[in-house]
Amino acid sequence: MRSNAVSIERGAEALDRLIAPSSVAGILLLDGEGKKKSQATILIEICRPLELFHDADSNGYAVIDKTDHREVWPIQSRAFRNWLGHQYYKLTEQGARGQAVGDAIATIDAKAQHDSKEREVFLRVAWLADRIYIDLADDRWRVVEIKASGWQILDKSPVMFTRRAGMATLPNPVSGSLDNIGDLLNVEPDDVKLVVGWLLMAARGRGPYPVLVIHGEHGSGKSTLTTILRNLIDPSTVPLRGLNKDIRDLLVTATNNHVLVLDNLSGLSPEVSDALCRFAVGGGFAERQLYTNKDEVIVNIQRPVILNGIDEIATRGDLMERSIILHLPVIADTKRTDEGRNLKRYEAMRPGLLGGLYTALSHAIRKLPDTHLSRKPRMADFALWVTAAEGALGWTSGKFLEGYRQNQDEGSEKALEASPFGEALVKFMARRAWWTGTATDLLNELEHYGHERAIKSQSWPKSGKGASNALRRLTPLLRRVGININSAPRAGSDGRRMLEIVKTEKVSSVTSVPSAIQSNQALRPDGALTVLTEQQIREKVSSVHRQSPSTCKKKDSDVTDVTDDCFEKEITQLGKNKPEPDYEEF
Repeated sequence: MRSNAVSIERGAEALDRLIAPSSVAGILLLDGEGKKKSQATILIEICRPLELFHDADSNGYAVIDKTDHREVWPIQSRAFRNWLGHQYYKLTEQGARGQAVGDAIATIDAKAQHDSKEREVFLRVAWLADRIYIDLADDRWRVVEIKASGWQILDKSPVMFTRRAGMATLPNPVSGSLDNIGDLLNVEPDDVKLVVGWLLMAARGRGPYPVLVIHGEHGSGKSTLTTILRNLIDPSTVPLRGLNKDIRDLLVTATNNHVLVLDNLSGLSPEVSDALCRFAVGGGFAERQLYTNKDEVIVNIQRPVILNGIDEIATRGDLMERSIILHLPVIADTKRTDEGRNLKRYEAMRPGLLGGLYTALSHAIRKLPDTHLSRKPRMADFALWVTAAEGALGWTSGKFLEGYRQNQDEGSEKALEASPFGEALVKFMARRAWWTGTATDLLNELEHYGHERAIKSQSWPKSGKGASNALRRLTPLLRRVGININSAPRAGSDGRRMLEIVKTEKVSSVTSVPSAIQSNQALRPDGALTVLTEQQIREKVSSVHRQSPSTCKKKDSDVTDVTDDCFEKEITQLGKNKPEPDYEEF
């Protein structure tokens, strides 16, 4: 009898679960005719109270209010799918079928796209209305607010932060300074300011951002330095990543991290170098949507970047112009310390370092409107921002900009040394103040100045078009060492496009390509005049062409080669009253 009673009781419980109540937590499980609603319909109704919106790239988001905080998740994310499935289980004590969850998410995403407003979404760092917000990425979704008057921790964020897999928590910042950060870093003393400058910009939340490029031999602490810097801005459970040469995979990594880190690089393809420039400066990426032939996914992204490796990485002019390049010194065996002990010391210092960083950011916000640069370098916003923070760091005014300019000049020189075509051009112009001709003419000339192995390599241009493309990439580097590349009027009956190469006085201060550059003093027997200003050169070229055009014109060629033989007398005469150079450094 007892077993029969138990069976009847269990059967009743099972029947109750099958029938289910008609309403749970305010959601009707039966329709108007008393029929059970589909799982997809119930899932959609679960989301009815949620705030939905979309961003500028047409990604849908849902705001989930918890007891003491709110969370913002992409509707198409695994995290939102898991939350929705859990809500369904709490409601019905049953699991929702995958097809039903997919159908519901598609509908909810469409509502976010078409029935909701557009809002800006941030990852880890946000700049909004002259304030910086930094997501601590803790389970309470707290943020640090930094404004002109100081910084504080907020329990509820005023901006829409979202999360990505792998984001790690920042510790609670405390009052402190960045004075001792150099003790943790194996960098040259003069480079500490550059490192701090990169941190200040990476934590600003608005670029363009400089790319931090770290070179050093094995055991110089490249990966340790990279990890320390990343963990002050955007810590991750996977702080270091290798390079996947597929641009789409690189784009996914950048989308899911505020700081993009590529570890242990041995070189960069032109495509990856160009993509990194766009990440740093900000730009749109269009990719074909998976499983479709026509639809594109547009992603606008701007990220701080750290690259490290043994070899020279930022050798292309556009990337180098946007980079801070560090060369780490060798660590002597007698000075090596236990890495675990160093990281433990760093973790103990991190809350105070964060406090010092946030104090410097607050100072920069306060002083930025009154901060000006007499001469703006490339990445001027970055230089201006760090200069505005100098007072909070105890730095002499203008010291950062001085070091940054020097770093850019040195980077240009090293990048030229790493480019066989660029190095050949520097050698070619060593005994010339001015040259004009076609890109093909120049390529033929430079083959006399390049090494045979370099000329046969893939990096050496094989045509006039290839030479033009190479010059376009090298132009920023060449300008920094005093060689300007300009377009000249078309020449000849076929209207060939001409180049004009002009050397300015700045080249006389460069020493990193010594054999080429030091020899330019041969323009004057007494060495008193190294090179001419651009305006002086133009005036003298015009004079030379009027007086004896055949002197400088090569036979059967439109190439004009202005050297000692063309107008050494005129140069010597002009050098007696040499004016100040008239050029602008960009």
